Amino acid sequence: NQHSPRKEELIKNEKNTYLGQILSQLNTDRKTWGLVANIRQSIASHNYEETKTLIQESEEIFSEHPGDREVYEEFFLAKQQFLLQTGQYKEVIQNCKLLNSSLIQSKENSVELAQYQWYALFHQGCLDEAMQVLKKSLMRWSPEYSGKWKYLEAFLLFRQKSFKNALRLIHE
Repeated sequence: NQHSPRKEELIKNEKNTYLGQILSQLNTDRKTWGLVANIRQSIASHNYEETKTLIQESEEIFSEHPGDREVYEEFFLAKQQFLLQTGQYKEVIQNCKLLNSSLIQSKENSVELAQYQWYALFHQGCLDEAMQVLKKSLMRWSPEYSGKWKYLEAFLLFRQKSFKNALRLIHE
């Protein structure tokens, strides 16, 4: 039959459709990674108005196209970094509490996010909660930085006026 598509044409159309989907996904990934890079660059330049605008645009894009989990993790971390650097500690604490822990799959990103949470708690004067994050997350997930964690613990103890324990820990 002349009017029905041949098998070769059907296969070609299927391949073109699949290739189109792949190219569309690659274009979206390139765009989202570019947004994250621009956010990080504007943070590094201390251009916080631009950062705020980029984050708002990115949130719209991520809500419409959830896409790659890895790029979303990087976006989420960049957003928390911006919030910390602009003194929005309560928002960082709230975001960390609301975040589904399975969202962040990379160990390095989990450690980075826990550090952001620690800094936010510390600056809000929530020293007991900061100690919990330090002991339950940072020390457990990343023991290779035990010197850094001990320093942060000593700093917390000092702020809690536990001077003997702070000094003892520093001299270990």
